[in-house]
Amino acid sequence: MKKIKILMIMLIPFLMSSCGYQPIFLKKDINLNVLNIKKIGNQKINTTIIKNIEILNNSNKSGKKINVEISSQNSNETISKDKKGVATKFLMSLNINIKIYDQENLLKEKSFNKEFVYNNSENKFDLNQYKKQIQSNLLNKIIEEISIFFYSI
Repeated sequence: MKKIKILMIMLIPFLMSSCGYQPIFLKKDINLNVLNIKKIGNQKINTTIIKNIEILNNSNKSGKKINVEISSQNSNETISKDKKGVATKFLMSLNINIKIYDQENLLKEKSFNKEFVYNNSENKFDLNQYKKQIQSNLLNKIIEEISIFFYSI
């Protein structure tokens, strides 16, 4: 019984190495050439997304030529208040819509939405820093999803 376990432990890495498995993010080129990017909404969020799209852009200009439209919206809403009417909980939501065009035809469109609930703080400086960190984390999660979306084209 021990010999079978030892044999299996030795064979599994050998079999896995020859199965053709390759991580999805190993290849940086996605065989797409982004010609034009139209931005609508929050410019800071759009700029961060564009930087990540440009990393994925095909450097040798031989890929499929596409145009991209990015629409972003960030909102903070009060979802609960105390007896005095002071906000105690907030909801931050980040909505991004991406449209991909081939010449003038819409190829794909996808919306990415992330939300986070957080508590109010008496120290407004700390609260603003926390809000920036939340927005950054939500944006990073959406950027990962956008990268997978671009690989699926």
